[in-house]
Amino acid sequence: MVREIIVTGGTGFIGSKICTKLAAEGYQVHAWGRRDAALDEALNNQSISYRQIDIYDVSAVRTALQKTGASEMIHLAWGGLPNYMSNHHMDTELVNQVQFIRTSVENGIRRLTQTGTCFEYGSRDGELDESMECHPTNPYGYAKHALQRYVEFLNKEFNFSYRWLRLFYMYGEGQGQKSLYTLLRKAYERGDASFDISAGHQIRDFMPIQEVIDHIVALHAADIPDGIYNVCSGKPVSVRQLVEGWIVDWDYQVHLNLGKHPIPSYESLAFWGNNAKTKAALKGTGND
Repeated sequence: MVREIIVTGGTGFIGSKICTKLAAEGYQVHAWGRRDAALDEALNNQSISYRQIDIYDVSAVRTALQKTGASEMIHLAWGGLPNYMSNHHMDTELVNQVQFIRTSVENGIRRLTQTGTCFEYGSRDGELDESMECHPTNPYGYAKHALQRYVEFLNKEFNFSYRWLRLFYMYGEGQGQKSLYTLLRKAYERGDASFDISAGHQIRDFMPIQEVIDHIVALHAADIPDGIYNVCSGKPVSVRQLVEGWIVDWDYQVHLNLGKHPIPSYESLAFWGNNAKTKAALKGTGND
């Protein structure tokens, strides 16, 4: 029997790749998004159907769930990004997300994978693991953490399985126009002799986008306990190291203008994820 799954944010940087991965693994995928994606190359697949939908329209969501009959969902959609400091995340997004999750569970979703963020941990330096208390310091992280707690409470009311995946930093083709990877790639293609970045000494946890996709899909499918899982490399790397690695890989002759951009005030100087729990959950799946 073919497993049917809904992917919200199905046309995004992460979502389109997840849809392709799921289809390759034999799922019938229902990609949901806000834009007209009828000609989207990533969705040009007989195993992927696309629905343009406002997921905050309760009536539309209820109807769509009943029509698909899917019992599984990977929920990626979130509005207001990449402005992490906007109160939109608390004022509007959180309320709408709570409503959407409840509607989904009430109308047949029995396996839910939801993406969270490393910003839920708050302003901390060092290694971050899932057992830590969260003290988010920006509206986006606070709203995500509040939704995570809501999913925990909802799970006591309804019979469904859930995974809350805290994403760290990712990079790769198709990333947003303002991302460091995309900006450097464009500079490389133009042949620019110099490139402006921050001081570059801040330490983060980075994963190539395909590894992130593989982990999300594998964690969704795995028979593991409900709860929180970090999706990260587990390796502390400075931004400068990361960029210099790309430059070497591309054989790009460029001078880095360090200190030209500020380090975001909502981020700690040095933090990375602990991936021991995720590796244990995925042991033997080929994604550990």
